[in-house]
Amino acid sequence: MALNKLKIRSLLVSIHLYLASFLAPVFILLAFTGGLYLFGIERPVEKTTVAVLENYQVDPNRPDLEEHVAEILEDNGINLEFEYIRARSSSLTTRPTTRTFAVIKQTDNGAELSVNEPGLQYTLMELHKGHGPRIFRTYQMIAGLVLCLVVIGGFAVGVMAPGYRKQTLIVSAVGLGFFGIMAF
Repeated sequence: MALNKLKIRSLLVSIHLYLASFLAPVFILLAFTGGLYLFGIERPVEKTTVAVLENYQVDPNRPDLEEHVAEILEDNGINLEFEYIRARSSSLTTRPTTRTFAVIKQTDNGAELSVNEPGLQYTLMELHKGHGPRIFRTYQMIAGLVLCLVVIGGFAVGVMAPGYRKQTLIVSAVGLGFFGIMAF
């Protein structure tokens, strides 16, 4: 029986190591950009107003919204590829916003069309927020699930090892308490 526990623990350690190592870049990105944001360190995007669309009314519920926005961009000489539109009641934003993107924002007498150039820090923050390419968003969702597995796997390894069981449980209880006090 002890041999089976050792093999299981060894397998869990290997899985934990491989998953954590593979996803380390995205974990570091999220920690870095989240920290910058919490410290209030943000870089603005370079915004260039291209046109004022007189008497234009932003309609986020248009069935042909993507084609409509593509047509507006083309009519204003903007060659911009986008994957989808973030539609709000008073603005339309092409996504991803990790590269050059357009915004059509409602004004009192129409709408303003702007082209926005993100810098590196802005791009990294947009990736953090899930505003990047769809494939990266899918990667982030998978990374989130895998992070849960990495943490649960690490906890399981600690509890399975007799020499670490008590320490693991104590530190986990302290961490849970700290989280509860700070969050609530």
